[in-house]
Amino acid sequence: MKQNITISVEKSLLRKARALAQELLRIANRESEYELARRRALARLSAPFHLGGRKRLPREALHDRENLR
Repeated sequence: MKQNITISVEKSLLRKARALAQELLRIANRESEYELARRRALARLSAPFHLGGRKRLPREALHDRENLR
């Protein structure tokens, strides 16, 4: 059996309650956005970064000692 209850609230209190509820929603949304960004960043870190660069030459190619004599 459902029962409905009606209460009387002053307008100023109702405005404050609505403002507080809005602020709570903003906080919850920010936390959700933060968590999503955190997950994306961690996913990016799992893959290696290509930093440019080339393969190293062998030591013999860098130090051509036969032509120095």
